Amino acid sequence: HAFRYPSGGLADRYHWSSNTVTKINGDAPWFNPDNNFGNFARNLDNLGTALILVNYGTNLAGTDGADEAEAAAWVAYANGDAADPRPLPKGKGGEDWHTVGYWATIRSQAPLATDDGLNFLRIEHAKSFAIRQWQVGEQIFNDGFYGSVHEGAKDLHAPLPAKGNGNREKNPNLGPAFYGARVAAFATAMKAVDPSIRIGATLMKPDGQITDFDWNSKVLKAGCSAIDFVTVEYQPLSTGPPDYNTVIESDEMTKSRSEQANILNSMINLYRDNCPRDHQPHIAFSPAAIPAYAKLEHPIYTALWVADVYSTLIETGAENVSWTDLHS
Repeated sequence: HAFRYPSGGLADRYHWSSNTVTKINGDAPWFNPDNNFGNFARNLDNLGTALILVNYGTNLAGTDGADEAEAAAWVAYANGDAADPRPLPKGKGGEDWHTVGYWATIRSQAPLATDDGLNFLRIEHAKSFAIRQWQVGEQIFNDGFYGSVHEGAKDLHAPLPAKGNGNREKNPNLGPAFYGARVAAFATAMKAVDPSIRIGATLMKPDGQITDFDWNSKVLKAGCSAIDFVTVEYQPLSTGPPDYNTVIESDEMTKSRSEQANILNSMINLYRDNCPRDHQPHIAFSPAAIPAYAKLEHPIYTALWVADVYSTLIETGAENVSWTDLHS
């Protein structure tokens, strides 16, 4: 299990190097500035490691989709060597991302007496964090490509209207083939900095309820060879009367393994049809959790469910398994 950073709701608007969130139509969600990447990273020696959600939706200027140069610089900061002189690619807006060693040096430094805006990244940590898991975007399939029932993800690869998400349905720049190709471009830029990292893509849960959507197959068809793992949700729930929010605990416990098998079998079929024959990305689950709205008769059920489900997913070789949030 690795902690994910940042939170899924901010991932596609958060810029690690400036500790800012892109404003869309003049608005940005509040976040605690102390939750910057420097403060998060300084805890990794105790936490173990992390799964980083790389911004896919917005560039620094807030005028377009995200830039793989920004993601490559993030890898340089986390994993780079201060003596590495290799230049990083220029940003699409002309941003100078300097060299691998530039960011690794900042990581190793003490804060300056006069802050130049980067002191939050100066954490006196000379050693690489060796973060291996980097996921490009979070639930991008909710960017409006499939209509109003799938809106929420902020993706500026297509223009947003002045209010709301507007009618962006079937815009090719929001679609799965475009996303799969962009993930491959991110992978190229990021692995040029550190070839040992693993690149993830976000897919829909393959549970038989999304047959009208072609997200998974087209993402994989366009980018599978560059994808090391995929992330899907796993929030199983059997509910019943009186309010149909109450979990039928015995039913859910007995069917959880068959549900997991259905997901894994569906993914194997997707790989067979859309990936190179010798390449099957691992699967990460985020979240793998009981929904927050669910009502339980026995509070201990949560612990029993986690013990059973997490051990089984780990046993099957899951890339990562994430709970919904830390303090729930």
